Amino acid sequence: EDAMRAFGSSLNKTAADLEHAAFERASSK
Repeated sequence: EDAMRAFGSSLNKTAADLEHAAFERASSK
C-alpha cells in the first residue's frame, strides 16, 4: 500500500516536471 502510494506520487512528480519543461520550451519561442 505505502509502496504503491510512493510509486504513484513519484510518477505524478515526474509527469509534472515533464509538463513544466514542455511549458518552458513552448513559452521560450
